[in-house]
Amino acid sequence: MQQATLHVHGSSSNDNVFMVDGMWIQHTGYGGNQTGAYFNDNLMQDVVYTTSRLAAEAPIGGIQINMIPREGGNQFHGSIFGTGATSSLESKNLSSTLKSAGLVAQNRIDTIYDLDAGVGGPILKDRLWFYSSFRRWGANNYLANTFTPEGTQALDDNRLTDIALRLTGQIAKNQKLTVSYDRGFKLRGHRPNNLISASFSDLIADVVQKT
Repeated sequence: MQQATLHVHGSSSNDNVFMVDGMWIQHTGYGGNQTGAYFNDNLMQDVVYTTSRLAAEAPIGGIQINMIPREGGNQFHGSIFGTGATSSLESKNLSSTLKSAGLVAQNRIDTIYDLDAGVGGPILKDRLWFYSSFRRWGANNYLANTFTPEGTQALDDNRLTDIALRLTGQIAKNQKLTVSYDRGFKLRGHRPNNLISASFSDLIADVVQKT
């Protein structure tokens, strides 16, 4: 549930540019390897990856990603996507060899899911259109050999939610005006791989490592 880093032709992890409809959305607190938001796939009509011969305004030599959002149209259209998994769909490999080495509980899935819906259409035919989308996705996994003081296996729970609305108006023959709203929410109930968070979170303080 963290952002991935992309590389091409030996580029640095900071040599990335993220854009939505040509507008930069880089995270102000980091380099080029992160953005200020997570992406709603259903909101995007096209995604363009440029790996060489970047435009002059791109001050890097890595990958440029430009996401083109949907605009709606003169007919109503919608889509629904869903996928998921639970521990019942996962095989187990906790062998006697691993147990003898001290592994008493392995990494395993609790739930993984991705639910995405969108709808778009006309407000004023040939003049004003809308597109709206909702996405919720999560990954909840049990951590190997990590337990709470009560003895239950510790859970790394993560959830992302995105709500978006986009209005597009035809203001002249060759000109459009777009107004968009995109709000994202992120929850990491327990974050065992972040020492700074562990210093301040009572949720983390309840998780102990069994050795």
